[in-house]
Order: sequence, then structure tokens, then C-alpha cells
Amino acid sequence: PKWLKAAAIIAARNDIRYYLDGVLVEVYEHEARLVGTDGHRMVIFRKLVEGAAPTRLIVPTEIIGLLRPSAKHPKIDATISYDPSNAAARATLDYLSIGFQFTPIDGKFPEYAQVMNKAAKPSGVVTPLDINYLADFQRCVQIAFGEARIWQPSIRHNGQEPAAVTFKGRDDFFGLITYGPPGNGKTR
Repeated sequence: PKWLKAAAIIAARNDIRYYLDGVLVEVYEHEARLVGTDGHRMVIFRKLVEGAAPTRLIVPTEIIGLLRPSAKHPKIDATISYDPSNAAARATLDYLSIGFQFTPIDGKFPEYAQVMNKAAKPSGVVTPLDINYLADFQRCVQIAFGEARIWQPSIRHNGQEPAAVTFKGRDDFFGLITYGPPGNGKTR
């Protein structure tokens, strides 16, 4: 639940690209990913899983807003039940014996892996970055992994291509940020 809340910070709000108004949940046989983006920045959380059924759906941010991660039960995961073979199926997000039913956002989420792979091999060319976006990544990491520690970002500059943002000791987090000062209109 903390990771969903953290990814939702980066997700768009009331965007004309309605499919960005949620968090992509992507599950493979051995890995699950949560991805949030607004077109200027992106956050990816990864977790190793075993024997999961492959699926892909977009959870609306308003459903994620209903989650209240428990301080008493910090290690309890949220689960999502969904039948991707039924186009009219509703999904259920279960957490601490509470089920939230929702209709996944019907849209094509951006192919984030291509951008992520490109940013993983940075050019080293430094360009301006919006410091507010970096602060949002800091908030994401604090929500996802705990506020007791000060997390410091590492930026891999990449010229006019998206720059990778990572945090030491967190292989389960990957961020991307576009170049330029606030309001420059550049998106990828």
C-alpha cells in the first residue's frame, strides 16, 4: 500500500491523457512493478514475486487515495484480484480485510521500459532539472521506505533525454525526470 501511495504522487491528475491518472500495476512471473507518471517525471517500484499470474492494469488514483497504510502492520501487502481475460471485469484491491472494487482505467499506458533502459545509460551531459520534481521523488521514497532516514537522490544526467534518479541502497526504486526548469513544456 505504501508503494501505491508513493507512485500516485507522481501520477497525473485530471490529465487529458486519462490513462496517466492512475498507477500501472504490471506483474510478470517473477517481478511486479508499480509505475506512476505525469509525462514530466516517472517512478517505478519493483518487487520480486514468485508464481504470480501475469497481468497489467491501471489503478485509478482515487482508489489509491482510499488506502490508509497501517503503522501497526507495516509488512502487510495489498493484493489486487483481476481477470484480464474479461474486458468488463472489475478489480478488487484488498488491504487489511477491506476490499475496494474498481474498474481499471482502460487505456494504453506509455511504454516506460524503453525510456528506463535509455536513461540507465546516461550521456553525462548536464542540463537543468526541476528541483520540485526531485523533492517529489524524495517524498515518494520517504512514504515507500520510511521517513526516519534522509534519502539522498543520485542523478544520472542525460542531456535532453530523461535523467535517471536513484537512491542509494534502493534497487527497488527507479525514477526518471525530464530536463528543464518548471513550465518548459518539454515532455517525453
